[in-house]
Amino acid sequence: MIYWIFAFIATGFAYLSVHVKGRKLKIIEGQTIVYPDKISFGLSFLVYFIPAAIRYGIGQDYFYTYAPTFRWIANKVINSETHSLIRYNEWGFTALNKIIACFTSDYQWIFVITALISLILVYQSIKKDSVNIPFSVLMLVLGSYYLASYNFVRQCIAIAIFAYSLRYVEERKPMQYFICAALATTMHTISIIYFPFYFLGNIKLKKKIYYILPIAVIGILAISQPFVIRIISLTRFSRNIRLGQHYNLFLSAVVLIVYYATIVGFNEKDKRYRIYANDLLIATCCIGISSFTGATDRLIYAYYYINFLSIPYVFKYAKWGKNAKLIKLAIIIVLIGLWIFEHIYYDQFSVLPYESIIKW
Repeated sequence: MIYWIFAFIATGFAYLSVHVKGRKLKIIEGQTIVYPDKISFGLSFLVYFIPAAIRYGIGQDYFYTYAPTFRWIANKVINSETHSLIRYNEWGFTALNKIIACFTSDYQWIFVITALISLILVYQSIKKDSVNIPFSVLMLVLGSYYLASYNFVRQCIAIAIFAYSLRYVEERKPMQYFICAALATTMHTISIIYFPFYFLGNIKLKKKIYYILPIAVIGILAISQPFVIRIISLTRFSRNIRLGQHYNLFLSAVVLIVYYATIVGFNEKDKRYRIYANDLLIATCCIGISSFTGATDRLIYAYYYINFLSIPYVFKYAKWGKNAKLIKLAIIIVLIGLWIFEHIYYDQFSVLPYESIIKW
């Protein structure tokens, strides 16, 4: 798989960036902070950025949403028939299209710029917040964020903004966090769910609540399934009802396994660990809806796809005791299993085969 070639090369450069001689080190509160070497880290970024920028026809929404929307905006065809980006007031992304259209009428540039924005934010988050930079870079493919960004362009920009903003939750900086949440919402309206996370992220719950709450929420939502479907049928996501059930079940199982593994090793004194645990708690609670409608996969993605930060952190600081290696191995196997099902068997994001503008 060409995406794994990208992943291994990018991870190799990321590994070099934290092991090269002369890299910057800083000690904060007794912890050694490693600043990656700029050249190696930049090369790692380029390995992911270039294929994303020059891709052609990849993703369900390449020709269905983004190419025609850019043409409409570039040609100033704005009316009641214009695509959902405008109808649903995702004006941040619309504004981005308009800015690009001032310089070119080639729709490929929307993919170049969006890839640049999302990956810069992701790599800045990894640089500042990851406890294992090479593992985080590898998780971009293993955890599926990178492949999802080929299809869910707007939402993946929003997820990248959310990942970047988590430091403000930890540092208790509400103004900066809510500005980021507002920007994310202008890219994809589902990002409105990020606003309450400033308060939910720091909530201290007893360990038994973490065990019971997802099961209770999933049970309640399952019982009220007809009512929830009725509500969704009145929204823009009505066409997604009952799509992708088998995929949803597999994704839900993986999220549950990762979540409960995180809780088993819960580090109650670690503030950032609690933030990641609460993030996964929300993603897990969303399973109750997504089990019967593909529309709300987006809710799970919104929180779960920061796994390039959360899973490396959990691997380092979870209190798993003697079972640590076994649990880590089990999580990796589960993630690989989901990846195979998601991208080879199901082709969830329509990213196979990879094609670029060079060929065309």
